[in-house]
Amino acid sequence: ILAQDPDLVIMSSVGADQALDIYDQLASDVPVMVVDYSDKSWEDVTTMVGKATGLEKNADDVIKKYEDRVTEVKNGINLPPQPVNIVAMSPDSMSFFTPESAQGRIFTSVGFEVATPPQNLIGETSISRQRSDVVGVLPENFGPALTGETVFMQTVKAEGKTSDKIRQNPQLAQAPAVTADRLYELNPDAFRIDYYSAMNVLNNLEGWFKK
Repeated sequence: ILAQDPDLVIMSSVGADQALDIYDQLASDVPVMVVDYSDKSWEDVTTMVGKATGLEKNADDVIKKYEDRVTEVKNGINLPPQPVNIVAMSPDSMSFFTPESAQGRIFTSVGFEVATPPQNLIGETSISRQRSDVVGVLPENFGPALTGETVFMQTVKAEGKTSDKIRQNPQLAQAPAVTADRLYELNPDAFRIDYYSAMNVLNNLEGWFKK
């Protein structure tokens, strides 16, 4: 459930935070708004929620603050070697966030080129079955898939940092970002993008690449 007030429940239909299994239970007592954020920017979701809750002005205000910050960061950083990958990793898959994902849109908004693996390397993984903003790669294709000159990683579970997993994986020893040591660990909140986590990503990028 993304948000709740006495007159409305807002829930996600995708990802680990989806709550569709209790939709019928809730909908019998209160209006329920279901949001699929996998194919939307966080700004789109914020606008939708603002309209549904009568807080359109608040939504417009935070989006404007974010857009101003995007311009500031874009003008204030030197881009690392391109293209880049944005990934999360588990023992049985590597997930690549697409340019159309909420994460990818932040990066492209400040000038990054976000790359994903070619179609022949993409496999059916648990996360990519649930979401349209992520493509999954199985372990046998980790090496040829991780081609970004710079890689940004998301650690989504308490199983050790994704950057450590990448450095320790023999298949990835010759990946461009590994040999050049251009691996950057994003904050855990970057896995679910809203105004606050989006601003944190921008702060990270500015801190790493400020002119």
